[in-house]
Amino acid sequence: MKGRPKKPRALKLVEGTLRKGRDNPEPAFPETDGASAPYWLNDGPATEEWQRLLPLLESTRVMSEADVSALANLCNLQGKVIETWLAGDTPSAAQLSRLNAMQGRFGLTPADRGNVRPLGDGRPGNAFGKLEKA
Repeated sequence: MKGRPKKPRALKLVEGTLRKGRDNPEPAFPETDGASAPYWLNDGPATEEWQRLLPLLESTRVMSEADVSALANLCNLQGKVIETWLAGDTPSAAQLSRLNAMQGRFGLTPADRGNVRPLGDGRPGNAFGKLEKA
């Protein structure tokens, strides 16, 4: 696949960049509500990262049941990087690059969340509603 990866619809809603003319509805996966970690999630830093990230992603409604494995992979990689640092070694450039890319897919890097606004109900507010009535 060439070019920039397609942003999920929910992330476009959060950022306020969803346009009706370009909206291609995505499959409706159920949102997670305190999803449990997969059995294959590593213990230690990976589990701690899961417990830290899951509430953040659920609160912005970016996380769905279909994303559980992807988040677990992100947490496993983050855990491996943390363990490498704690051992006194430096993670490889490939590990750090992959971690950054995976974090970007969930909107977890500063560049990816720069335009993020609170989700609310997903509808834009009335820009004129705050003006004083004469």
